[in-house]
Amino acid sequence: MTGYFSRTLTGKVVLRLAGLGAAALLLFGALGAWVLYRQIETQELERLALQAAERARVAEQVLARVTEMHLTVRDEFARRWPDLQDAASARRFDTLLERDAAGAWRSRREIADGRQYPTGWVRQGTPLSDDLRRRVVLFHDLSTRYGPGAATRNDNLYFVSVPEQANLGYDPFLAPTWSTDVASDYDQLSEDWGRVANLPPGPDLATRWSTPEFDAVSPGMGAVFAALTPIRIDGRHLASIGTTVVVKEFLARVLPPAGPEIRYLALLPDGRMLDTADAKQPDRGRGSPYAALLHDGAPAYQGRDATDGSLYALARIEGPGWYVAALLPVDVVRARAAAPLLWALTIGAVALLLPLVIVAAILRRQVARPLGTLTRAAETLARGDTAVRLPAEREDELGRLAAAFNHMAHEVAERDAALREDKRRIEQALADTTRAEAELARQREALHQSEKLSALGSLLAGVAHELNNPLTVVVGRAMQLEEQAASATDRERAQAIRSAAERCTRIVRTFLAMARRQDAVRSATDLNAVLRGALELLGYQLHSGAVLVRTQLDPALPRVLADADQLSQVFLNLLMNAQQAMAGQPGERRLRVRSRRHGSQVRIEVEDNGPGVPAELAGRIFDPFFTTKPVGEGTGVGLAVSLGIVQSHGGTLTLETPDGGGARFVVTLPVLGAEETPAPDAGPAPAHGAPGAPRRILVVDDEPEIGALLRELLESAGHTVTLAAGGQEALERLSTQAFDVVLTDLKMPGMDGPTLYREIARRDPALAQRVIAMTGDALGGGVQAFVQQHGLPLLHKPFDAQEVLAQVRRAGGAGRA
Repeated sequence: MTGYFSRTLTGKVVLRLAGLGAAALLLFGALGAWVLYRQIETQELERLALQAAERARVAEQVLARVTEMHLTVRDEFARRWPDLQDAASARRFDTLLERDAAGAWRSRREIADGRQYPTGWVRQGTPLSDDLRRRVVLFHDLSTRYGPGAATRNDNLYFVSVPEQANLGYDPFLAPTWSTDVASDYDQLSEDWGRVANLPPGPDLATRWSTPEFDAVSPGMGAVFAALTPIRIDGRHLASIGTTVVVKEFLARVLPPAGPEIRYLALLPDGRMLDTADAKQPDRGRGSPYAALLHDGAPAYQGRDATDGSLYALARIEGPGWYVAALLPVDVVRARAAAPLLWALTIGAVALLLPLVIVAAILRRQVARPLGTLTRAAETLARGDTAVRLPAEREDELGRLAAAFNHMAHEVAERDAALREDKRRIEQALADTTRAEAELARQREALHQSEKLSALGSLLAGVAHELNNPLTVVVGRAMQLEEQAASATDRERAQAIRSAAERCTRIVRTFLAMARRQDAVRSATDLNAVLRGALELLGYQLHSGAVLVRTQLDPALPRVLADADQLSQVFLNLLMNAQQAMAGQPGERRLRVRSRRHGSQVRIEVEDNGPGVPAELAGRIFDPFFTTKPVGEGTGVGLAVSLGIVQSHGGTLTLETPDGGGARFVVTLPVLGAEETPAPDAGPAPAHGAPGAPRRILVVDDEPEIGALLRELLESAGHTVTLAAGGQEALERLSTQAFDVVLTDLKMPGMDGPTLYREIARRDPALAQRVIAMTGDALGGGVQAFVQQHGLPLLHKPFDAQEVLAQVRRAGGAGRA
């Protein structure tokens, strides 16, 4: 077909026009390429200059943050220095530093941890005048005040005395052990930063910058430079404020990562690169190819490198006088010039081909184009696009053929729309059915979980109630042993028994609060303290299990409104689960405990590197009685109880899977707002003073040990006590004897406490006003309703001896005028 076209008149004309146009296009391209390259080179130089200037301004902002901090500290030094001109301020020096064996002064051992305290050093042989002592004291106070703020930005803060060899500051990250590592005879003037610190300050007291070097005491930091701001008071240069900046970190902040095009460098005024310069090796980096660019100290340079043709632009960093260089290889410039040139050649080719296309279109318009349009329309309709139509304005055979095609397409479109509507209705019905089935399954699962939690609540309530009676006996007997102990050792042992029993009591009451859905006693709680207590309690188990514990507790963690004992149980459960999960695991066993604020929430994380929780079991670990532990090692209650406690505090307890494996349990609790801060609870008035007149007391309890305990307690206070093992026996005692006060348990077999009270009220209304109720389930709805209805005083098991005596005294006094 190509040979046939070239033999036609139309083909010959088109080929000749194409040859002439191609020659003109090549000539135009050669001239345009040269002009275009020069324009792009100029634009790239301007862009490089902007990029270098921008990076220089970023560097100035980074350094200005340090300078601003120094100015604030210097103003505070000048304000406080006159107030320290007394002997007491000089004497404080000995509470901060102590002399070592070599004669140097270092931070005292108890405050020598640079991660927590400001630390310092005075070179051996340095005369310790009172003036120097006062300066060191003020260095310490200002480091304590401003050092933590600098540390939040990973900066340190230190002071260099002038002219004495003394250094003190706060450096928890870069060199926290500097004051203990530094040699006693270390010479600060051997470091460039030490020499800069001792230089006479200029009239503007501006910050000076040292040349990068490797610190002799802490070379592990890599190359560093220092910002040093002089302190001059009354014309006297007393000290310089310093901040160390790691060159690698500074460049990471200032210069963007290396890319395929622009390369960035930081240069000293002599042309050496900042990341390779070392003040201790002044010849290192000499002869740099960039030294020739910095010939007159101008604020900016730009141009083309004569050696390799690359483009460069430099901008000065005000302050230290360093430069940021932006370099663009010549290959990149050429590539960018090639793209526009290619576009220009493409446009020229289009301009050449356009007349040829017009000629070809005129020749083929009458037949080829209408038939081609009809063919494409038929193919489009075959692919399912029923919106295709043909123009039907012609009156010849092609016009009638287009009208017939349009009618056919209309019929197909109507049938296709009907089929699509039927399909949509079917899909909608299926989607509705699927959603209904999913909702039914969700509700069924929610009901199942609710039933399991209800069964757990009932079980916990029963167990907790049964534990209170023996705990009452343990607490009471322990208090008696403590009072009657013959030695301090016996007294301490009794106190330990009582403390353990009282802790069990709090746990039991927590179970009851959960089972009865009652709010526990809550106050502003420090979660860091609760976490430390839980870790301390499990310290032996974790140590003996070879578990490495790492804590990251936010010291500024806000308080939450919570019951500390309940949250302690949650954290103990999570920590014990983590320890048990890692037991028997080879290799290092790591446990990380972290606290931090997350918006309006406090976030606690307990993470271990154990085997983790399989994905198919992750959704069930909070179910009551579900456990992955072997029989005899787990009940499946701990996480369910913990979830209930956290949710009752308005928080969440979730499981996450860290990237490195293991398990991470996350507890979130709402931050305590100012309006939510609970008022201090005055609590019951202490029972002081005289024990009151002897009373005749009837004690009713089905537990013989509790009755015996109350008898001993009350008889030791001078009262006469009669015991009854149940309600019926108590009525028999009341029918034959007169009593001033009645103490009765509320839950007893046979006749219970409420029935006994109603019978006493019927027989002797005056005595009914002197009845004291006792119970081990004070949170039960029936107990609360009963005592509130009749206004009875209530003793909680286990009870305190002084509380019992105070209730008896008040009840006895109410009954007699």
